[in-house]
Amino acid sequence: MVQPPEPPAWLVDSHIHLDAFEPTELAAGLDELRGRLPEGARYGALVPGVNLARSRAALERFVGLDNVWHAVGIHPWEPLEGPPAVPEQGPVSHDGPHPPEGPRPPEGPRPPEDPVHGDGREPGRAALDPCAAPDPLDDLEQLAAHPRVVAIGEIGLDALRHRGALEQEQAEVRFVAQLELARRLDLPVVLHVVRAHERCLELLRRGGWSGGRAPRGVVHAWGGSVEQAEAYARLGIVVGIGAAVTRERSRRVRRAAALLPGDGFLLETDAPYMYAARPAVSPAVSPAASPGARLPSAQADPGRASEPAPGAGASRGHPCDVLEVLRVVAALRGEDEAVVRARAGRLFAEVFRVELAGGAAGV
Repeated sequence: MVQPPEPPAWLVDSHIHLDAFEPTELAAGLDELRGRLPEGARYGALVPGVNLARSRAALERFVGLDNVWHAVGIHPWEPLEGPPAVPEQGPVSHDGPHPPEGPRPPEGPRPPEDPVHGDGREPGRAALDPCAAPDPLDDLEQLAAHPRVVAIGEIGLDALRHRGALEQEQAEVRFVAQLELARRLDLPVVLHVVRAHERCLELLRRGGWSGGRAPRGVVHAWGGSVEQAEAYARLGIVVGIGAAVTRERSRRVRRAAALLPGDGFLLETDAPYMYAARPAVSPAVSPAASPGARLPSAQADPGRASEPAPGAGASRGHPCDVLEVLRVVAALRGEDEAVVRARAGRLFAEVFRVELAGGAAGV
């Protein structure tokens, strides 16, 4: 009897801004990644939305590719007024994880113009005038009907970006509106949450989000505690472990990667805006076996103790960074990389309701 072929192994980057790479840069990076994948393995990617213009452009750029999926949404850094233009592409340094929960910073000068997500205008000012611009949620809903769109995101709350009470209120209004759109369309969400986990959890609960038969979203670039991740899990939200886990100073992220259940996290890079370091992590201690165990520390390796991941610039992420995230997470958990990779792939398929199968067309 002829046995059916084994399905291909998948390594899925659940959060990578492929649209922020120049075409030649992306082609070279993906060629390098494919060359380093195990034999027969396939690469998959979710491209998160930042604003309407970039979401449209990404859907057009990667049309016909069976290993690229999309989320569409309005990022919390985006201004509310007017349709933002596609920003210029360029390197942005985000060294380390999102800051941990803590007191909101005092009022002060606004962050400088950001080349990734917006043009430096104050978010939300146009929300005071309902006639200032058409409702972007109408356009967002149209984009969400695209067959390769599998989620609403990235959306959320960022207490470092929205410092005043008025801005925080306006940001919450936009966030809740997009949550409601996701519920109405029965789509999972991709969340960006910085120093606002408790408030985000409260808004999710108010909106009727609760654990059900399958996960319903992900908090990407996880920087919170294990306990906060567990609170999200009770609402059907998993977390994304990203490039920050490759740095020893990112203790909360590394603890979460070690102690969360295997079906509680996805792998991601957030490239090119986040980038991986390459500390050599000893797998000698498995914190997953004992909640009180110490995390393994990086071993001396002068050749790569502080280097970016292969192919990455000094402050720019690379598609290959997902291999380093996988390596470090597996070492922290005392598990084989193939086990972590396969489990994360299955969870990605479950969260976003996609089929990971063989195919001919892909990046």
